[in-house]
Amino acid sequence: MAQHRIRASDPQRVEAWEQLDAAAADGRLDPVDHLHLGWQVRSSGYVDELRAILADLPAPARSPSEVAGDHPTPVVRSRRASRDPLDTAKLVGVSTLAGLTLVAGGVLALRDGAFASLLSGTEDTITSSSVGEVLSSARARFGDARVVSFDIRGDHALLLIEDPADPGAVDSWRRDNLGEWAAEGEAFRPVDDLSVGMESIDVTAALEAARASAAENGLSDADLVGIDVGPDALAQPTYEITVTREGDRGHIVVGHDRNVREVGVPR
Repeated sequence: MAQHRIRASDPQRVEAWEQLDAAAADGRLDPVDHLHLGWQVRSSGYVDELRAILADLPAPARSPSEVAGDHPTPVVRSRRASRDPLDTAKLVGVSTLAGLTLVAGGVLALRDGAFASLLSGTEDTITSSSVGEVLSSARARFGDARVVSFDIRGDHALLLIEDPADPGAVDSWRRDNLGEWAAEGEAFRPVDDLSVGMESIDVTAALEAARASAAENGLSDADLVGIDVGPDALAQPTYEITVTREGDRGHIVVGHDRNVREVGVPR
């Protein structure tokens, strides 16, 4: 089977450059290597080439509290790379109250009644066992499908995956109350054409990282009500956990490395 490769865009190269800049700024990368890797980023044609360059970066130094086993302090409101809306429109989550959550100013149109019944969901607390069970059921049903968006709530889950029989098409599926996956219709593909392999998704680890961050920000496990999985700018899984407190909503973003990238605490 041919390797699934995604051509790198200029915003993705910018994001890679920013990671090189951050490594140089905190002493993990000397100026010569920074220049050398920067030229590699500039000449990279595919996302997997960018990922290979970044994979060789030394890890950030661990703080004494991390070495002792404490959870690191989350980065609050981290800056994300700027992106062209026509290049990076992407579905990262489906909110049971607001419908579709879209980032980077993009638009994802759904047709054939896909996700028409979203507003019927409740906001029950999610747990490691519940999200792990949903992921297991998706892997059993769809194998290693290419995932565009995977959204888990307390009583239902929604999944957008590539259609292996129709390149470029995206199918939507829903699962309610630990039942079977049911087709919801066809969805138009996000224009940035990014997806992640099902095997690379680890919702349990991401939820554990979010749970630790929530506790540091005065939230309890019961305040975590949803997790939305989608590809980041380099086609690696990123996780946005929805949190609530007294009716207000917030989020915790966890990267593919299980580090907390952004925290938006409810008022």
